[in-house]
Amino acid sequence: MTSDEYAKMLINKVFPAIQGVWPGCKRRYIRVQHDNASQHAAAARPIVLQTAKEVGWDIRMEFQPPKSPDMNILDLGIFNSIQSMQYRQPTHDVDGLIGAVMATFQMLPRRTLDK
Repeated sequence: MTSDEYAKMLINKVFPAIQGVWPGCKRRYIRVQHDNASQHAAAARPIVLQTAKEVGWDIRMEFQPPKSPDMNILDLGIFNSIQSMQYRQPTHDVDGLIGAVMATFQMLPRRTLDK
């Protein structure tokens, strides 16, 4: 994924999804945390930040501290859960892997996702 694709995904998918889940939660800020992949620097682009403001929310883009096991929230829990379940499904190509990961995500108990 390129930085342009990432910026478009934030604007067209992530922000609307947040609004869909929390339609009445405009009083507090929402923190969107990214890992430190170079493509994710797109989150700090003026167009992305302006779009966040235009939707009427205080959406803050933050990056994980590099190499901080206590702060790498995105790398904990959910991905370990998906990976441990996905490994039980043999795959032989990229499409099979994508299908296995998507199926595993759907099978995860909601309680796991909420943690």
